[in-house]
Parts: sequence; C-alpha cells; structure tokens
Amino acid sequence: MSEQKNDDTLKNFTDGLMDNLSSFSKKVGGFMEDVFSGEGFGESGEFTPRSDVFFTTDQYVVEVELPGVKKEETNLHIHEGVLTVKGVKRMHDDAENFDYTKRERRYGTFFLNFTLPLDVEMENIKAKYDGGVLTIRLPWAGGKKKNDKDIEIN
Repeated sequence: MSEQKNDDTLKNFTDGLMDNLSSFSKKVGGFMEDVFSGEGFGESGEFTPRSDVFFTTDQYVVEVELPGVKKEETNLHIHEGVLTVKGVKRMHDDAENFDYTKRERRYGTFFLNFTLPLDVEMENIKAKYDGGVLTIRLPWAGGKKKNDKDIEIN
C-alpha cells in the first residue's frame, strides 16, 4: 500500500509538472509569436503602433505605422519638448456578430511619446498620413526654444 501511494504521488507530481511545462510553453510560444508578428502589443494586449525615428541633414523624421486607424481619430501635440501621438484603432462595429476562427489584430486607444531635440523649428513641422503610415517632419531650427503646438495631419 505504501508503494502504491508513492507511485500515485510521483504520478501526480509528474502530471502536474507536465501540465505546468505545457502551459509555460504555450505562453512563451504566444509571446514569441506576438513579438515577431510585426504589430506591437501593450501589457494588456492593446494596439501599440510601431515607429521609426531618424534624422537627415535638415530635419528629424518620425514614422508611425497606423494600419486601420483613421486620420480623424489621431492627434498630434507637442508639450514641453515632447511630441505625443495618440488615437484609437477601432474594431468592426458588428465584430461581436462574427464567428472568428483566428484573431490576431489588436485594438484600442494608444499613445506614443517622442522627446524632441532642442533645435526643432516649431512653425515648420509637417505631418502626413498616407497608406497607414503617419510621417512627421520636424525641421532643424538651430537652438530655438520649444513651445507647445498642435500639428495638423494632411
């Protein structure tokens, strides 16, 4: 009887260990799939756009991928030297009526902050939304002070 109890305890332990390893493997696999899927994700799985920031000889450029986001639901603002891009990516209005077999896209509100250099020419900042990519061009200004500014998206 003692031998049977030890066998049951060992079986319960190994079954529990295998269940935990399987669960861990699924979580890691899902995480890695999210990391390499090409679309960002936040801590709770909401939409987080991907961005590139670079500079040329005469301007800084910020490019933000916003697939499925309407220009009208996107806002740009500069406050105390920080450019903020915020908006919302919405689901289909009748999404609850769909019977999904696979669902990978993320939705929800988002915001990104970019600290600007000291020498941005505030009055000549341009923003354009084309093909799901928001491009913000921030010309060099040679050391002028930063001010607050709303930026219109064309």
